[in-house]
Amino acid sequence: MNTRKCPNSNHKLAYSPIRICPFCGELLNHLIPENGCSAASHADKCKQLDTYCSDCGEYLLSQMHG
Repeated sequence: MNTRKCPNSNHKLAYSPIRICPFCGELLNHLIPENGCSAASHADKCKQLDTYCSDCGEYLLSQMHG
């Protein structure tokens, strides 16, 4: 868990619509099952400047520069 304050507003929700915070990687909703992600879906999330995959929690910044 990230100890710094995250700007993502999903942290304030009782039941977030996403599993993992794309900014800090914290698990937000354990009721959402982990999805099998592909390299293409991770590439799309990198284009959106997400730091973590909101489905599986993988750190994405290492993939941005190849």
